[in-house]
Parts: sequence; C-alpha cells; structure tokens
Amino acid sequence: MTERVKAQIALIISVVIWGVTFINMKIVLSELPPITSNVVRFAMGSAILWILLKFMEPKARFQRHWFKSMFWTGFFGVTIYYAFEGLGIDRMDASSSALIMGAIPLMTLLIERKRQKQPILLKEWGLFSLSTLGIYFTVMSEWRFQQSMETLWGIVFLFIASIGCVMYAVLTARVDDRMTSLQVLTYQTTIGSLLLLPGLLLEDFNLLTWFVHDPQMPMTMGHLLFLVIGSTVIAYYLYVYSVRIIGAADSALYMNIIPLVTLVLGTTLLGERLSVEKVIGAVCIILAVFLSEWLNKRQASRVGRVNR
Repeated sequence: MTERVKAQIALIISVVIWGVTFINMKIVLSELPPITSNVVRFAMGSAILWILLKFMEPKARFQRHWFKSMFWTGFFGVTIYYAFEGLGIDRMDASSSALIMGAIPLMTLLIERKRQKQPILLKEWGLFSLSTLGIYFTVMSEWRFQQSMETLWGIVFLFIASIGCVMYAVLTARVDDRMTSLQVLTYQTTIGSLLLLPGLLLEDFNLLTWFVHDPQMPMTMGHLLFLVIGSTVIAYYLYVYSVRIIGAADSALYMNIIPLVTLVLGTTLLGERLSVEKVIGAVCIILAVFLSEWLNKRQASRVGRVNR
C-alpha cells in the first residue's frame, strides 16, 4: 500500500468522524454556549495531545522559528473555524450547517491555484458555480422555514468558518517538514485554544455551576469527550498526516463526505427536516466535488501517457 493510498484512507476516516461531530456539537450546544463548549473541548484536547507527545515523541522540541506558522494555522484552524462554526450550528440545524461548509473544497482549490500562480480553468469555475448553487438551495431551504436574523447570522458565521478552514488547509500544507504530524497538531491546538479564551467574555455562563448542578452534565460531557478524542485528536491527526502527503487542494475534496454523513444522521437521529431544496443542494455540492476529483484523475492520466 502506497503512502498516498494510506493518506486517502486516513482522510476518509477523519471526514466521517467530522460528519458525526456535527450531530454531537448540536447536542452539546443545547447545554453549553458555543465559545465555552469549544474552550472546554480544546483545553481537554490540548492536555491529551501534550501527554501523547511526551510519551510517543519524548525528544520532540519546539523551535522558535515554527511559532509564526503554528500561530496562524492554530488561529485559522481552531480559533476562527470552531468559534464561528459553533456560532453557526447554534442557530441552524446540523445538516444545513454541514452542507453550507461544503464550499470549503472548491474554495481551497481556487486559493491554491491563485497562490501557485496557476490559471483557474473554465471547468473549475463551472464546478465552483455548481457547488455555490448547491449552497444557495441549502440556504433557501433553511431560510424558508426560519426567516429570522438568527438564521441569517448563522449563515454568515458558517461562511466565516469556511474561510478559516480553507486558510488552515492551505497553511498546514506548507509547515516545516521537520515537524511530525503529532507536533503540528499539538502546537496548533494549544495556540488556537489559548486564542479562544477572550471569547469567554462574550458569553454570560457559569461553567462551574453548570458542572456541579446540571443533571444533563454527564451526557454533555460524554459528547464533549467524543469531540475531543474523535475529532480533535484522532480525526485531526489523520487529516494533518494526509494533507502533508496529498496536498491542500486534493485533501479538501474529501471534505464533502462530511455533509453527506451529517445529512443522513441529522435526519435519522435528530429528526431534522429533509426538504426538496436541501436534497438538491446536497446533490449539487457533492456532485461538484466528485466531478472535480474525476477530472483531476483524468488529466493526471493523460499527462502520464504523454510523459511515457
């Protein structure tokens, strides 16, 4: 099995876990506000990662010149992405939130093309338009049932989160190869979680009182533990490992498995409505990604034949 195949398998596992975590996050947000829940989640995640780093890579040492790349990837990938994702999911249902985040793969592709000073092809604009059409149908589905400022803010927050995720993918693909995937994840998570702390001032919530007195606390902590171990540790580790082998643009294409998983689970487990617009939106978004993957493979095959 080649390294690329291993990376592809790791990516599939990570995005399936992330698809499930939209459901967990929706349940957690019924008990905890968005910023508070993410501070608890990433504080726990950072502690676990430092313990793993200490035992698995005892000789690992942080180099001062790594700080800039770790600061910005932690800022975009943890602080911006998860703060605004939580604020968005809190105002919308889980499946619509995941579908709106479906803009990430093709946004990443376009930014990578721009960064590498490569022309954006007509077919890529077409695929981006198809994906955007899918997001439009998803947004209209949500808006038709909940015409409120809360829904509008939820949509805005999710688009900001999408930008954070795109920047994280692009910047993580360029970090120093001398760092292991576990080092990268540990440093990013720690810095990102510290940058989340000022957000607690925006939420009027007593975490200690909730922890001691709320009867739903054990259930909520169970979902938080899954978010920490499943998403923050396992899925992110697999993603960082994969993106450094496959690259940001190709890795981002797998992200559209997330809304498919969340759509199925949100409908079956949370009883979220499945409107015609949402189905059309899901088909457009996922079709755009798989067409992009198919066209890339076809082009690579042609290049290979020409080189031979």
